[in-house]
Amino acid sequence: MQSHRTHARRLERTRHPGIYRRGSKYVVTWRHRGRQHKQTYPTLTAARQAKRERQAGDTRPNSTRLTLETYSREWLETYNGRTGQGIAETTRQDYRRSLETYVLPTLGGVRLSHIEPRDMRALVRALEDRGMRPSSVVKNVGALKALLGTAVEDGLIPANPCTI
Repeated sequence: MQSHRTHARRLERTRHPGIYRRGSKYVVTWRHRGRQHKQTYPTLTAARQAKRERQAGDTRPNSTRLTLETYSREWLETYNGRTGQGIAETTRQDYRRSLETYVLPTLGGVRLSHIEPRDMRALVRALEDRGMRPSSVVKNVGALKALLGTAVEDGLIPANPCTI
């Protein structure tokens, strides 16, 4: 009996160290905190640019798969505010309610790295269209703004789309 095994395409060396070819795509490899990471790029030019960025010091693994909903669960449990006093439990409950009621139904499945300022404008417009007063819009978007600010501090996104 013949064994049928599917083989993943192997990485083929290129003339650029740390850049490999797999089919029609290019894979960049690098080390961060003792672990090897890989990321795929559609072109050799994009892979070479990414490799230069890695060599310039940006060695953190890309967290592009992390969705807003997934990150918000962790954030709600660990966020302690921007001051040394922390936040009150009622504030945490308000943030949870704002995120679960108004933000996550529309943006929850979106990857953190894909959220853009226009998404923020669309969210504000949707809240205003619901008849929400400006102060309530600010309060409900404030939770998302704080969450994305923490994501910037954690190195998950380069900038807070709420402040751009």
